[in-house]
Amino acid sequence: EKKEAAARSALEQAREYARLRPEDLEGQLGRFEQAVWSAKETSLDFDARKERAAALTQLHAGIATDLGAVDARLKAACEREAFRAALDDLDSARRRYASSDWTSVIDQKSREIRELATRLYGPLLEKAVDARRRGAEEELTRSQERLARWGLEDLSADLARALAQVQNVRAAPPVPPEVAAYRSAWESALALAALRDAAGGVKLLEGSTGPELGIDLELLRLLAAVHDEQRQLLSKLPKGQKLSLAWLDDEGNPTQAAGTLLKAEAGRVELKKDDQTLTLLMGEILPSTWTELYRNRPAKKPAQDDRAAAFFLLIEGDPAITATIRSKPELQIPEKYLAWAARRRATAALPEAIEAEKRARQAFQAAEQELLVPATRALGALRCRELLEKSRDARFVAHNRAAIAARVDAGKDYVLLPDELTASGGFRLTTSKTGSAWAQEGDPDPAHKKENYVEVRYSVLPETDYRAWVYVGGCCTEGLAFAIQATQLRMAAADAPIAAEPGGDGSLPVKPAIVTGFKNHAAHAGKKPPLKWGWVELALPKGASPGTKTLRLLSDQPGFSVSVAVVSATRSAPPVESELKELQRVRAIEPDRAASRTTKLVPLPGLAAWYRADQGVVLAGATVREWRDQSPYGRHALQPTEARQPALAASACNGKPALAFDGNAKNLQANIPINGLGGITCILVSACEQDDDHMPRCSPLLWGETGNWGITHVAPRKSGIVFMFGTGQQSIVNYVRPAPQAGFTLTTARKDGPAESLFVNGAPVWSEAGRVAKLQGTSPAVSLGGDFNGSFFNGKIAEILVYERALPDAERQRVEQYLKLKYRLN
Repeated sequence: EKKEAAARSALEQAREYARLRPEDLEGQLGRFEQAVWSAKETSLDFDARKERAAALTQLHAGIATDLGAVDARLKAACEREAFRAALDDLDSARRRYASSDWTSVIDQKSREIRELATRLYGPLLEKAVDARRRGAEEELTRSQERLARWGLEDLSADLARALAQVQNVRAAPPVPPEVAAYRSAWESALALAALRDAAGGVKLLEGSTGPELGIDLELLRLLAAVHDEQRQLLSKLPKGQKLSLAWLDDEGNPTQAAGTLLKAEAGRVELKKDDQTLTLLMGEILPSTWTELYRNRPAKKPAQDDRAAAFFLLIEGDPAITATIRSKPELQIPEKYLAWAARRRATAALPEAIEAEKRARQAFQAAEQELLVPATRALGALRCRELLEKSRDARFVAHNRAAIAARVDAGKDYVLLPDELTASGGFRLTTSKTGSAWAQEGDPDPAHKKENYVEVRYSVLPETDYRAWVYVGGCCTEGLAFAIQATQLRMAAADAPIAAEPGGDGSLPVKPAIVTGFKNHAAHAGKKPPLKWGWVELALPKGASPGTKTLRLLSDQPGFSVSVAVVSATRSAPPVESELKELQRVRAIEPDRAASRTTKLVPLPGLAAWYRADQGVVLAGATVREWRDQSPYGRHALQPTEARQPALAASACNGKPALAFDGNAKNLQANIPINGLGGITCILVSACEQDDDHMPRCSPLLWGETGNWGITHVAPRKSGIVFMFGTGQQSIVNYVRPAPQAGFTLTTARKDGPAESLFVNGAPVWSEAGRVAKLQGTSPAVSLGGDFNGSFFNGKIAEILVYERALPDAERQRVEQYLKLKYRLN
């Protein structure tokens, strides 16, 4: 009784403290932890542990919210270069929580602020010293005033010491007009050289006159030769050669790539290591790597190459090469180039210059993502054109001009095989000796004809007319009949044109001129003769506006099949059989490479957990002991008990692995705190052949509860999908599929405040507003494989992504596109 009373007292004290001090989340957690200790082996043990878990979740949520506020303030301060204010803010914020989850992040942010200031200070120091040496007092004052705004006394003192060592300052004499004109031309020539167009710099300077023209042209021609060699160097290397390249990743951070050379063309280089293919932009290979490759080329000339390499590194912005040039007069690189390089580095370090480079890099990454799929490929091409036109002076664009230019005409020709088409209604993906196709296997009601279609999604360029062909099959003339709908398509009518838009009531009938031997289904008396196949040209709207377009082939005829769709602005006829066979062969070996490229479609902000059956699976013999989280959090899913460990199916989903659960107490446990979130997105690729009632049984992804109706789960099944976001109120959703689904599907469940929605294979199938805005009573403990009152998942899981925010449609579609390409889902 004493133990029970002590436990009850400790728990009540913890609750009272939480009521009186709602802002002290750490204090609440400490008191609930004491209550858990006191409640061991008492009737209050479960309640104490449940409320301690809720307090921990609240603490994590509070830390996340406060970090977001800190980040917003830091961004504003750094944009103003108010570094002292930012550091003072961090010092103050550090006292908010004692948890290492908070202090370690704050300390890291302090280091990052210091590192940013140090990076900016180097070029500023060089520029200020050079200004003092030249007697440019106004320029020096601007540098000093800028540094003063930073508020960092140690850097200000360092600048003062450096300036004190610069002696004999004299005012610069007036510059004669002819000298000023030459200097202007020289500066312009070097600006081109910095964009890796030294040949353009030579042409610009050749029309000038001046005493320094000879050495200036000599250096620029030497650099132009380096640039010319740079464009060809990797493509001259034999395929299979081992390479180690230092380069800038998508975020602009230096990294290392090693592997065997596959190919180098159009501004890109492909390396293979183990079973992975890595594609790099040649323009992002670091100058130090280029100089190493240049010096080791077969036609190397050591003495000349040393001078060329040093000048190349100087123009590229390497500050370390300045000391080397000064210590080696034999390199014959005048001091004025060192001063120019210092000014160039200082300009490149300005916030506006950094932001411009960041925008160019982000625009290119957006274009790369759009170029991956036909529905947005033309949009990616247009974005590349805009980069070349409007951002040509950005370093990123200039260095990667070849790679960007190679994409500007993308979106003119599409040959789409069945795995790039989608279908609805009675159409099913079929495979035979002659290949795969979408076939109408039902006998749909003609009144629902518009719901039975094969869909082609593509994108078009402005002021470009396209033609379309489809390769269709049918058992008879009647079975080959179909109709089309298309974006901006109109049908002629007596009064006015009628819209034949996708999803509308209007459609344009098509009667293929394919000889079958049978007039209608009755003529072959219910037998199924071999399909007759042929190409049919379709009329697309002329002068369509640029962007994503949809073409639908509608048919309620049993046996009607679609194998290939072609939309092209360059073809005068559909592809011949040999071209199609080669395309099918290439596509058959490309999915793995496509999947590796499209991993970059996955947005990382807010990614709370990412489980992939092709990465991070730790086996204990034949079963899975650990599934390692690929998100930045490292929330690994574990199952130490061998009898409860799932298996690994090596080629479960179109050649990709999946974890296999047999419904017999198999699962993996992780900790993903989501309680209190107003936004969450769960995305799964899974297969489940069984059905159940609308309860959370047979769930591949399930969070427990710390309060009534706090369970959060997603359970895709054969005939439907059952899911719920735990909000403290009964809110189970039971979505019934139009037809039972065998095999793997892509399921996305999203909560955006009071709005909840469900998507299947990327298509919206259910949504509802007016629900409780935030998750309540949800435990951080999550089970991959489920465990609801002894009921477990019976099926396979290939991939799971959980976001602690509601993904906007554009980002959701990117993730879904990645998964559809990877697993070949429709």
